[in-house]
Amino acid sequence: MGAAQGQLVTMCGADNKNHYLDIAPLLDCYSREHQILGGPGAGQYTKMANQIMIGTQQTGIVEALIFGHKAGLNLDQMIKILKGGGAGSFWLENFGPRMLKRDFGPGFYVEHFVKDLKIVMEESEAMGLKLPNA
Repeated sequence: MGAAQGQLVTMCGADNKNHYLDIAPLLDCYSREHQILGGPGAGQYTKMANQIMIGTQQTGIVEALIFGHKAGLNLDQMIKILKGGGAGSFWLENFGPRMLKRDFGPGFYVEHFVKDLKIVMEESEAMGLKLPNA
C-alpha cells in the first residue's frame, strides 16, 4: 500500500553518488523520502535498524494494551492520551485502534517481517552483537 501511495521511505547505499542520483526519479515514484546513507549495504543496514525499532514498538503496544485491559482501563482513551505524549508513534496511532477492533488485516505481511528479522539476526551474529529485543 505504501509504495502504491508513494509513501515509502527508501534507504540507499552506493559507492558512487551519481548512481544514486540516476535512480532518484524512480525512487520518487514510490517514496516520499529517500537518501543515500553510505556505501553499498548501508541502505540494507538502515532498513534492518528500522525493522528492529518497529518490532519492539509493536510488541510494546501489544503488551501495553494487554496491561491496560487487565487494569480495567478504557483502551480507546488510553491510546488517545498516550499517542500525544512520549509513547506516541505511527504504530500506536494507526495500529493500536485496529488492534482494539481485532482488525488484523495486512499492513505489512508478517512473513516479510520475519525474513527481515532473520537477516538482522544473521548480521548481528556476524558483528558479535546480542540483540535480545530483536
